[in-house]
Amino acid sequence: MDATSIPPPPQRAYGTHRTVLTWIGAVLYPFMALLPAVSADERAPGILPACGSALATVLLVGLIRRRPMTALVMMLLVSALLPPAAKYHGPVWFVPFVAVDVTLGYVVGTRTLRSSAVAVCLTFLTQCLTILGFTHGPDNLVVIGTIALLALVTACVVGLLGSERRRHATELRSHEVAEAITAERLRIARELHDQVAHSIGIIAIQAGV
Repeated sequence: MDATSIPPPPQRAYGTHRTVLTWIGAVLYPFMALLPAVSADERAPGILPACGSALATVLLVGLIRRRPMTALVMMLLVSALLPPAAKYHGPVWFVPFVAVDVTLGYVVGTRTLRSSAVAVCLTFLTQCLTILGFTHGPDNLVVIGTIALLALVTACVVGLLGSERRRHATELRSHEVAEAITAERLRIARELHDQVAHSIGIIAIQAGV
């Protein structure tokens, strides 16, 4: 097995209706994610619209399972557009990046090392540029930047642990299969040995007679 490859998760056969629903969700996602930010009241707390934008990621579940890199890029673009599009400006508009980190963990846990590295770099750069561009005050910048970095590192660690566990399970299954094949070969060899020994014994008796 290639050192840079990770055993992919079990794939399910997708029907036509699931494919259609997947792409419908992908098309609706940007509108449903940006709608709470655009329609939010300036005087109201922004946490609810921010959470609504984050929950819109549910529309991308099918795309995340099939094409996680495409889904991650879409989520990064929408999350970067949320702070300037929102009527209410504040740290809460970085909440949708939590969904981005969850998707990043899935990419790290299920894709190759090269794809994972690209995904981590894109996520890190997008979050840094967004935080630097739409965070006011050094204190907020430090706090939000630290939280974002910790969330990104946590997502990567969880993804790596998941890939290691899946790789270990794959190796165990391969070892069990190899042991079963060896045991079957030994059983066949013993049966052949017993049959040959019995036949030679009969031949010896007949020759003696």
